[in-house]
Amino acid sequence: NAKFGAYIQNKSRFNVVTSASGAYSSTISQIRVTLQGNHVYGANATTGIVTTEGTVPIAVRVIDSRGREANASYNRTVLAYSNPAISTFTASRNEATETIVNFAMNFNVVTLGNANDKEYILDYRQIAPSVSGWTTLINSTSYYTRNFTHDSGEVFVEDNTYEVRFRVSDYFTTATLIRTINPTFALFNYNESGRGFALGGLSTG
Repeated sequence: NAKFGAYIQNKSRFNVVTSASGAYSSTISQIRVTLQGNHVYGANATTGIVTTEGTVPIAVRVIDSRGREANASYNRTVLAYSNPAISTFTASRNEATETIVNFAMNFNVVTLGNANDKEYILDYRQIAPSVSGWTTLINSTSYYTRNFTHDSGEVFVEDNTYEVRFRVSDYFTTATLIRTINPTFALFNYNESGRGFALGGLSTG
C-alpha cells in the first residue's frame, strides 16, 4: 500500500514478477506462485489478499518444456491489521440533572506504524417527538486508543427521545454504535403518600 509503504494484513496483495528463460533450447512452460497454499500462474502474477501478518513466504516454481524445475522462496513482512473496534459505548441521563447525558467510551485503532488515519465522533439527534439532524458533541483525530468519559452539557430535553452515535474511523473503514436516550417523562406519577397519582403530570394531593 503506497500510503503506508508496507503490506497490510487483509488489505494487500503481492504482485510477483518472475524473469526466467530456458536452457539448451527449452522454453518456459509454467511459472507458479504460491501464497498461503493458493496458486496463481504467470510471469506477472497477482496473488489473493494476504490474510496473515508477520513474515510471509512466497514460493515460485518454474518448469521448462523439458520438465525441469527450479524453485525459489521469498519472504515479505506484513503489518498486522484489524478494523477499528469499539469495546465500550454507554450513554445515560445524569440522575441529578437529566438534561445531561453521561457517556463512557473505549476504542482502539491499529496504528500501522503511526501512518493509519484515526478519528472519533460522538454526536446526537432528536428522534421524538420530531426528528432532527445530527449535532456533534466531540470530533477528534488525536488518539489511536482511548478509554474515557464525557458529559454532554444540558442539551437533552427531558421529555424528548434521542439517538446518540459513536463512530471510530481509520484509513479503511468506520465502526459505529448507536444508543437510545429515552425521555424522563412518566405516564403515572404517584404522590409521596402513595394514595394518589396524576396522569402525565406531578401528583400533589
